[in-house]
Amino acid sequence: MLMDVPLFNDETLLSYLSRLAVANAAGTSRTFCNDLGLSFRGLVRGDAAWVEKLARLVGRSASDLMRHNLQIDNNGGTLIAGAYFSKTAIRRSSLRYCPQCLAEDQRDGGRMPGTRLYGRLLWILPQVTACPTHAVEIVQSDGAPVRKHEHDFTAMMEVEGDDVGSLLRKAVPAPTTEFDAFVVDRLGGVRRHGAFLDSLALSPAMMACELIGLASKGARYINPRAVGPPAMTSARAAGYASLSEGWKGFESALDRVRLPVEKRNVRGGKALYGSLYSALNDGHAHPDFDPLRKAIRDHTLKVIPVLNGADFFGKVEDSDWTSVSMIARATGYADQTLRRILVELGHLKTLRQAHNDSFVRREMADEAVAIIRDMATLEDAAEIMGLDPRTLKRLVDDGFVKHAFLPTSEQTTASNVRPRFSRAYLVGLRDALLAKATRPVRDHMVSFGSAAKRGGLRYAQVLALILEGKLAKVARIKDEPGLAALRLDWREVGLFKRRISKGLSGAGRSAPGPQAGAVSSHGNATEVAANCKRIRLSPRAFDYLCSEKLLEADGNPLSMKTFGAKYVTLQQCSRETGVPAVELRSRIVATKIRPAFPLSKVGQYIIKRDHVSKLLV
Repeated sequence: MLMDVPLFNDETLLSYLSRLAVANAAGTSRTFCNDLGLSFRGLVRGDAAWVEKLARLVGRSASDLMRHNLQIDNNGGTLIAGAYFSKTAIRRSSLRYCPQCLAEDQRDGGRMPGTRLYGRLLWILPQVTACPTHAVEIVQSDGAPVRKHEHDFTAMMEVEGDDVGSLLRKAVPAPTTEFDAFVVDRLGGVRRHGAFLDSLALSPAMMACELIGLASKGARYINPRAVGPPAMTSARAAGYASLSEGWKGFESALDRVRLPVEKRNVRGGKALYGSLYSALNDGHAHPDFDPLRKAIRDHTLKVIPVLNGADFFGKVEDSDWTSVSMIARATGYADQTLRRILVELGHLKTLRQAHNDSFVRREMADEAVAIIRDMATLEDAAEIMGLDPRTLKRLVDDGFVKHAFLPTSEQTTASNVRPRFSRAYLVGLRDALLAKATRPVRDHMVSFGSAAKRGGLRYAQVLALILEGKLAKVARIKDEPGLAALRLDWREVGLFKRRISKGLSGAGRSAPGPQAGAVSSHGNATEVAANCKRIRLSPRAFDYLCSEKLLEADGNPLSMKTFGAKYVTLQQCSRETGVPAVELRSRIVATKIRPAFPLSKVGQYIIKRDHVSKLLV
């Protein structure tokens, strides 16, 4: 039976093997293995079969020894305390030690002479440069005499000099960091360093501290191996200080070290993060590093425009962002026209961007594309309605036909952006009017325009009478498109002249259609428009709110004031807070604030004023 020696909690298996060799008078680990039929090379590799055989020889359980084993994979990487470390991340064959730790070992008279010193697991990690217990430098010795006994800790220390005096002369004070304490804790199985670091295996957690720390100190394109030890120690400590704050600390650190979007092509990970990205993209292929790459990728795609098809730790296929040029291709709109519309909708901050392209969130883009595809110019709207553009403009001016998009911001108004109309709304309004044409055509019937002139009414007043069903004699001919096909008895129209005031007839109910803006009974269309503009409320939204009895159709200032005290549009909120509308929109999405009214009904973001404070945090 072999003479056993204590196996310390933080000792490596090869250190234990070295002490076993001395205790059993074999001298060196290699000789000890040869005498017992063990493979020294197999134990250096950490092969489980040889570890089990050693366990049987010394009367220990294999699981007991495996907890101290350093197992090498086919690529030269090593499993340490269940965590994977690359070949370059550890110092397996070098002699590294804390002089004061070994001096204390040597003074321990309860241990067998020659076996008192043991190698700590912590010492094979070059990222820890000072002993957390004694605050002295970790000594590294790579001389030829020492290298002759690689992986044999006791033999190497005999060459190095293992007496107390010799050891203490090598003790050089050095500051320790919280990063060092973090590594010690994790080697001991303790996870208490913030949700982010605790979610990672030890090796990628240490790498994250290192890379974030370097980037935070401005070393964006510096090879970590070229940085001096003091600077690297400082960088790791800085990185740990940020990442130990949890996911919030991690995301804040990324936001700090990322290069501002305006200065580089935002489609490249290396352009955004420099060496931090390159180190993780070009190396560290082990799956343990995938969660770190995913965390960086997910946060970046959430806050930075990285488009589908770009390479960011693999091809991007799930980006939340798209570009103005892509929206232009999808809608067929000219780039500048589209930019003006997107500014008005609150998707872009300014017409002129700091870089060549502009980016918007995909969900916002999808909404914008749906709205834009439904838009029609005045000429297109006139064709849909079966009217000439001048007639339609008169209906618009009188408030009978509503805009889906009317420029209100200083940028778009100054840029002469043309008003747009909802195709779905126009079709719904047209069909609702034509549905009233149920009478046969008579010879004395005339077009609604002629009937309006001969009856002394405005075009909008006549159409409002039709829509409300107040005209009994409404017919339709087959040879004309849209509203041009309507035929009325002008004498019946004339009967309403005295009943109608100078304003429009009551037409406050919504015209049918998928996106029908209500056709309101505006006593004074100009005054209503001014009141809407005052709180940045679109005509389409105004009509919907009237139909829901939240506003009065005559634009009563008191009802507008009451509404404005409880609700606020995105554009008005931007005006009051000074935060760009596009930024407010992003915050609405991020904080999951639900619009107060359906976007499909009002065509713009309206939220409760109670929620504004959440957008300003």
